Amino acid sequence: MRMQISKITDLSFNESLSDASEFKMSGFLSEWLFSIGFWRAFNSEHGTMFDQFEEDEAETTVVQDVASAVAELVDSIGHSEEDVVEFAFRRLPDGTAITANTTKEDLLKELKSLHQFLEASVERKSTLLFSL
Repeated sequence: MRMQISKITDLSFNESLSDASEFKMSGFLSEWLFSIGFWRAFNSEHGTMFDQFEEDEAETTVVQDVASAVAELVDSIGHSEEDVVEFAFRRLPDGTAITANTTKEDLLKELKSLHQFLEASVERKSTLLFSL
C-alpha cells in the first residue's frame, strides 16, 4: 500500500520557477503528520480546515503559524530518545495495522526542509496551496 505524497505550492511564483515554488512531502512525512494528529490539532487551534486528500489555500499569517508548529515538532522530535520513528498508516479490514518507519535523523531532515520552505514563503509574503 502506497502512502499519500503531499505538495505545498507557492501560488506567488510563475511556473518557470518550479524548484522554489513547490515542496513535496514524502509519503512517510505526509501520513505521519496526520497519524500524530498534527493537522487536527492545528485546525482546532487556528480555525483552519487542512484535511487529507484535500487542497486548501493559506495566506502568509497562516503559513507563519504552520511554520511555527513545524518548528515545535522539530524541537520535540530532536529531543526524543527514539532513533526510529514508526507508526500505523493504514488498517486492513481484519484490523491488522500496516506500519512504516524511518530514522529520526531522516524525519528531522525532511521536517527541517519543510520548515525552511515555509519560512522562505513567509518572507516573500506568499499564499500557499496545501495539497494534502
